[in-house]
Amino acid sequence: MSEITFYDSTGSKVDSETGAVVNSQSESIRTVLMSGLKLGINPYDREVIASVRAEKVSYDRAEEFVARFQGVETNRPLMLLHSHIRRHLNQWGFKHSPVSGGNESIFSLMESPTEHSSSISSLSKERIHNRLDEQDQISVSVGDSRTAMGILSANAASYSVAICEESSNVDLYHDIIVSVSSRSSTDDIEINSA
Repeated sequence: MSEITFYDSTGSKVDSETGAVVNSQSESIRTVLMSGLKLGINPYDREVIASVRAEKVSYDRAEEFVARFQGVETNRPLMLLHSHIRRHLNQWGFKHSPVSGGNESIFSLMESPTEHSSSISSLSKERIHNRLDEQDQISVSVGDSRTAMGILSANAASYSVAICEESSNVDLYHDIIVSVSSRSSTDDIEINSA
């Protein structure tokens, strides 16, 4: 059975009905928050984790929430999780706060993730798969969020994939760790050992 659990920016569990903090912290969610993870999907554990920045509608106060979707029993987990997060944020009096600087937020791209897989060339897909044949974990640096979502969409059925912030000091256990870097070209991807 599928279950969605919400956490605040300190890793404390949030009541899904009221949005109130429950006094139980999750160390794994604290690790997610410290790593800068924006979206992670693990087909082995049937789990999706997403972080989203939201603002309280009544005043300008931004919060970061993490949603953990466990026991995923659908072939469209990102779209379903996006819908649940948006519904709960609205219920709690928050709205999604898009990032500035012209780069779309990963959360916004979750609404239609498969349309971004075409942003990855077949050569890039082959390079990723060849590198994964050689080692357990790779780091991929891309120039924009759409390319990052494309890599996740193209590989999520077979590999665990995480999208993180550029400056992330990654302490995650995913096969592919994608970071969005302003230093990377939007036309190419950089693949390294993780």
